[in-house]
Amino acid sequence: MMKQIRIQDFRHSHVALLIDQETGYTNIKERLGHASIVTTSDTYGHFSQLSNAKPPMLPTNSSKGKV
Repeated sequence: MMKQIRIQDFRHSHVALLIDQETGYTNIKERLGHASIVTTSDTYGHFSQLSNAKPPMLPTNSSKGKV
C-alpha cells in the first residue's frame, strides 16, 4: 500500500525547492506565514545542508537595531 501524501508533505517539498534555488529565508518565512525567521530556520534549516544554499544568518542580540 502506498503511503498517503499529506498537505504538509507538499509544504516541505516546496520549501526544499525554494532553498535549492537559493531563495532567501526571509522570503520563505513570509511565504509560509511564520512570525519569526527562527521558526523557519529551525524547521527547514536542515534542507540547507542538503543543497549548496547557505544557512540563514540569524540576528544576534548584538546586532539588534543595526541595519
